[in-house]
Amino acid sequence: MAAPTTTPLDRERPFGADELFFSTTDRRGVILAGNAVFQRVADYAEEELIGQAHNIVRHPDMPRGVFRVFWDHLDAKKPIAAYVKNMARDGAYYWVVATAVPMANTTMKANVRIDLFIDTFPPLNRDKIGTRVIGTVPP
Repeated sequence: MAAPTTTPLDRERPFGADELFFSTTDRRGVILAGNAVFQRVADYAEEELIGQAHNIVRHPDMPRGVFRVFWDHLDAKKPIAAYVKNMARDGAYYWVVATAVPMANTTMKANVRIDLFIDTFPPLNRDKIGTRVIGTVPP
């Protein structure tokens, strides 16, 4: 099934700061699994996500180069994290700190909301953050 064409909306998709969601993909980025929080926030049923390219949730505001850096690190067997803007099926956006860890024949990606940090630090320019990779996770 091809990824649906979705028009981005200027509406944030809510989820709690205490909610952790994850997905696993194969080495080509095809979704193998995802937990219930990922399904709810992305607004897809499990059977709609399994077998799809993970970019089904890619927001068009996110430069493709961020994901190239992600895959370069994973191909080098290095974990990585970045602030990423994703898009739910209905076009609403959601921001996550996406952490990807290479595993044998799969990749695990865990996402968390960062509202706790936004309240602590000066306001962030969200238009610029999506272009910066936060860094790699130490071994």
